Amino acid sequence: MLSVNALAAKYQMHEATLRKWIKKEGWVRIDASARRSVVTAALQGEQVPEAPEGDEAARRMLEAAAEDLNDMDLGLKNARLALMRVHVILSEQGHSLMPQDLKVISETNRINIDTIRRIRQMDDPEDKGSADVKTVMDLIMGRRDGLVADNSE
Repeated sequence: MLSVNALAAKYQMHEATLRKWIKKEGWVRIDASARRSVVTAALQGEQVPEAPEGDEAARRMLEAAAEDLNDMDLGLKNARLALMRVHVILSEQGHSLMPQDLKVISETNRINIDTIRRIRQMDDPEDKGSADVKTVMDLIMGRRDGLVADNSE
């Protein structure tokens, strides 16, 4: 979304002229944080509210949230299909794959799991980083918190 200043510069007009035109035409910005709240609530199974009668901004925001939900649903389905395809390839050909192919398949697997986790909001929103591969493998193998001694080093 471009700012009013950026739009005015792009179309080589004065900002004040553009603001008057925007006001006259009734343009409104869609509040991204409100839309995210609606999407989050819908993903958690809550009822999505209806826009109040005559509130064009709320109607547009709810339409955008519905589009976001449809996109996320499609992305989730695609990630699951790709994940299943990786599983089939590894099950049928895993023993005969070249190392570079295994690397690509592993990366595809990771990307699709990350996509599913993000869409399903399974990660802590405060965690800006991601665990390295060794940490993840240690967790999988039970080497964290003294569960199993790590003798590989």
